[in-house]
Amino acid sequence: MELADLVDESLIVYESDPSTEHQMQLFASQGLVPKITASVPQMILVAAMVGRGLGYGLLMRRPNNAEVSIEGRPLAFRELKAPNYPNAVVAITPKGVQIPARVQALIDHCTCAMAESW
Repeated sequence: MELADLVDESLIVYESDPSTEHQMQLFASQGLVPKITASVPQMILVAAMVGRGLGYGLLMRRPNNAEVSIEGRPLAFRELKAPNYPNAVVAITPKGVQIPARVQALIDHCTCAMAESW
C-alpha cells in the first residue's frame, strides 16, 4: 500500500510535532494533499476514531494492545511502502558528557538496524 492509495480517504491525524510535520512532508514529497478529517492530540483517540470507521491514521510505530480500539472495536494495520523521503533518528547527550558503554551499545545497534532497513 502507498500513500497515493490513501489520499482520497479521511485521515485522522495524530497531532504531535514532529510527527505531524513529518506526515505532511511525506504526502508533499509525492505531490499529494491528504484529506484530513480530524486532528487529535492522543494516539488512543486516533485508534478510537479509526475503530468507528471515521478514517485511517498514520503512526510511526505499532501501538501496544493494537488489535482493538479502547472501545473494543477491531483495528487493522497495513505496511506502507516507504516513499523516498529522508528520515533521521538521532541520539543526543549533554555536551561534554562521556557516553556510557550501554548507551553507546544502543546507538551502535540502532545505527546497524536502521542501515539494514534502509
